[in-house]
Amino acid sequence: MGSRANYVVVEGGDWTLHRSHWGAGRVATDLAHGPAAATRCFRANSRVDDALRTDPDGWLDDVWCEGAALVDHDRRMLLWYCDEWDGWARYAAQRAVLARTWPGWEIRWASDGLGDLHDHLGLGRGFTRRDAEPQEAGAPFWERPDEDDTRTLLTVRRPDGRVRAWGSPLEVVDQLGGGEALLGLLPDDASVPGLATMPDSGIHLDQLTRTIGVWTTVPMVGLRSWPLPGWAGWELCLWGDDHTRQAAASDDVVHLPEVDLTAELRRWLERVGEPPLDSWPRILQALAPPPGSELTAVVNPSAAVPHAGPEPTGAERVALRAAFAAVLAEQPGAGG
Repeated sequence: MGSRANYVVVEGGDWTLHRSHWGAGRVATDLAHGPAAATRCFRANSRVDDALRTDPDGWLDDVWCEGAALVDHDRRMLLWYCDEWDGWARYAAQRAVLARTWPGWEIRWASDGLGDLHDHLGLGRGFTRRDAEPQEAGAPFWERPDEDDTRTLLTVRRPDGRVRAWGSPLEVVDQLGGGEALLGLLPDDASVPGLATMPDSGIHLDQLTRTIGVWTTVPMVGLRSWPLPGWAGWELCLWGDDHTRQAAASDDVVHLPEVDLTAELRRWLERVGEPPLDSWPRILQALAPPPGSELTAVVNPSAAVPHAGPEPTGAERVALRAAFAAVLAEQPGAGG
């Protein structure tokens, strides 16, 4: 129970590890006021003993860690991700605001989840994955998604140079899990998908060069353990969260919809100043045994520790509102 998060703060050549039982769903919100406020927030949450920083047991693993952030003051780099997904528009709104409140910083979506954080720290991508079962190729799979259910946009340049496109309801790693036999399942006579909303990921496969380009705005844990089973001899190109790379590689065969972020920005602006919710009283109420029962509730002690929010200064609040105003002014309907 909870939405657990890991946080890392790097400064002065050293780093500390922190965690929160309730922080994963608000990673972007805790980052919104800029590096100083985010650093105060993460340091205010439970600190993991330094002796356990380089022990896998000191970290939440891929299953339990639903969000994370690494703030590297020495290299002015931010790595972050969150498993809580509510559409491309929310991610794009968050990314646009962070670009203004973290000026001069390199902001990177950690598409490999904790693997990106561990790699940055020199621990290796397999640091908490050493006991994971080796991946095996499953059966290739593709089905036409329902309307507005395209999670991943697939484009393929066939050996004759023609480009075809399909939608998929699967996320990237699942879609590639059956190996290159996937290419035989994609019907060339399918019509180009009409997208009412933006997908959250894209895969471009070039059969001429045997390269795969991938962009994503959701974690795709394990993809960097390339080649995945069934893709030997294929080169992987990671495009971060840049969907324009797929558009260019596929000759713009699919029209990606222009998304107005106004509604999402306004929703986030209403929430961003709210203090973290203390869920402990509700948990105790939900777990209370029936009257007369001899049952005893057993709860992880960390669940009793509320998440510590950023507590921004007045100047940081003003700067954040200015960032929201600037991004809102850039939206398609702002001049109307």
